Amino acid sequence: MDKGRSLLVKIGAIGLAFTIAGIYLYSEQNKDASAIAQGVSDIYETPFKGFIEGRFYEGDIQCIMDEFAYETETRQVFGSDADERITNHYYLVPIWDDNGKHQYITLEVDNDEFAATADKMIDELWNGDFKELKTDTTVQFQGKAVKMDSEVRSLLYETYDVLYDDTDLTKVDYDNMTVPYILTYYAPDFRNRSNLASGICLAIGLVFDALTAFLIFQRSREREAELDLDLPESKVTFYGDGDTPPAAPKPAEPVQGNAPSGAPPSEKTPGASTPTQGEQELFPRTSETTGERELFP
Repeated sequence: MDKGRSLLVKIGAIGLAFTIAGIYLYSEQNKDASAIAQGVSDIYETPFKGFIEGRFYEGDIQCIMDEFAYETETRQVFGSDADERITNHYYLVPIWDDNGKHQYITLEVDNDEFAATADKMIDELWNGDFKELKTDTTVQFQGKAVKMDSEVRSLLYETYDVLYDDTDLTKVDYDNMTVPYILTYYAPDFRNRSNLASGICLAIGLVFDALTAFLIFQRSREREAELDLDLPESKVTFYGDGDTPPAAPKPAEPVQGNAPSGAPPSEKTPGASTPTQGEQELFPRTSETTGERELFP
């Protein structure tokens, strides 16, 4: 593959990737907008088994039991690790059923301001008398229910082992007292940021797609020029009105022979052709009057 074609393939692939990313972000944002339009349910008023994947929930979080997991991201500078920051926080939040029994729901948050308030609420809970699972500090939350993956569930089991270390609860019991979905934080300005991100991706994709189309057109023109150079030259002359084309060449005239001096004129015989001047008879002919053969040519 030549360099030009390799560059064309790379530019086309980049354009396609950005275009697909933009379309995906836009479609996901539309799904979220549609789900929000269906209504946002209150976290504490939703029955334990009433949470539905893909639906949105909100509420004023009254207590956070613990941050049981988090995700980090390491920034690299010139190939070396520069710093590490937490990107996602996972919180365990107690809710109650109709009988006042403790049950739990998990939150996933990627907002630093929310995380700072959550840390304060955890400190208030564990530094208090722990008689009531409520704190003076609360935090507003809105998020979408998504399925809990196995890695997060495993870390949640470890947290339950610590919280209920003096009990004989099993993983089955843990599952029965935990909503099987994680509520992922949906920032108030997320829709605007999502629209901006999808718009940027689509714009970049269109630029690369246009560049790819231009390069394909250029290569096609260059290829046509190369083919034209390989063809033999031909000259065609067109004559317009009033122009006189050159006359066609005249056919060659036959060579005129001389008849023998003093020869009598030949008599025309019916049914026989008379040789013209300059022609010779190939066969002798017989005279009708005498029956003698004429030997002259």
